[in-house]
Amino acid sequence: MIEVSIVEKIVEMHIEDFRKKYFSKLLAQKDKPDGLINRKINNIFVTSMGKEISFYSALVRSLESSLGNLVERIGIDLSKKTYSFFGNVNGQISESQINAISSLLNKYHNHNKKPEIADLKLIDDAFDQKGNYDHQYTSDFYLTDKETGINYLIELKAGGDLDNKKSESEKRAILEQYCILKNNLGKDAQIKIYFATAYNMFGEGNYWKQERVRAFFCQEELLIGQDFWNFLLKSENGYEVVKNAFRKYAAAIENDLKELRKIYGIE
Repeated sequence: MIEVSIVEKIVEMHIEDFRKKYFSKLLAQKDKPDGLINRKINNIFVTSMGKEISFYSALVRSLESSLGNLVERIGIDLSKKTYSFFGNVNGQISESQINAISSLLNKYHNHNKKPEIADLKLIDDAFDQKGNYDHQYTSDFYLTDKETGINYLIELKAGGDLDNKKSESEKRAILEQYCILKNNLGKDAQIKIYFATAYNMFGEGNYWKQERVRAFFCQEELLIGQDFWNFLLKSENGYEVVKNAFRKYAAAIENDLKELRKIYGIE
């Protein structure tokens, strides 16, 4: 478990960096017609409902996306305190491995099979260290536990959900990374794969209902909300520690938004 003071320092640093970069950009666009907020003025279907609706309709999507990137950066820096972090997965994958992945995903896609953790054995059976194709991935989280030597591949959706149409491609990408690591590290290397979200959109502790994602990832391959943060911090209280730190320092963002409203003439 990382010390609470270290978690708070990391969260504070990233939030302060976010505030400087994000809000300074919006302030610099104040008098530019093509600025993020000002260009919404050209949408009469929005502006007809008032300046405040126009302001927030322009702001919300940008803010949510930027906050997602902020949360991911916080997660990366926290993971570096508990694991060895690697940003890329590079190497070769064989035709037999690609075929094994495609065969498995077709079964999921056609509802002929539900995903199980044991399905990785089907991929392992196609092990071929020689490889046929070069691949390079920028992985969200490729981690190695310094104590156990277990490797982890995690695809994180900081926004809390995944477009249903992308479930299959996400599973394919992480399985290809799995094969590359097997080829790099050896057939006996321990590698676990996960799909993760930064929060549970259905409420922490509740069943995560994205069934299309569950058609490609089994329960043991999911780290939803609190499970993700607990994993990163190696603590049952990891989520609470991160949540409290974020609330503590993100309060300043509310003041930035109020100031932004005044500057853009929203009373």
